[in-house]
Amino acid sequence: MNIIIIDPLDMTPEGQRVIFSTAIGTPRGILVGKSDVKVDDSYHVEFTLDPSFKWGSNIVIVDDERMQLGFENNQLVLQGKIDTIWDDGSISIDLKEGG
Repeated sequence: MNIIIIDPLDMTPEGQRVIFSTAIGTPRGILVGKSDVKVDDSYHVEFTLDPSFKWGSNIVIVDDERMQLGFENNQLVLQGKIDTIWDDGSISIDLKEGG
């Protein structure tokens, strides 16, 4: 996914914490291994979610087919179409409109 940096925040041991924009929303995240990130820098990225995400707890199925990536009430909001469920329980999510 292509992202554009809106606000470089603080550094973490993993990399630069940032607010960024995408075609489907404006979330926050950490650019792993990056530092000295500037406003309007652009990157092509893949997302890895915190392992604390669990089905039925903070991951739920919704009927809304809108793709969304954002940050609400200090929580990540990621809404997409499940593309693949792997044998180890991990999933691949399609975040393309019409995908």
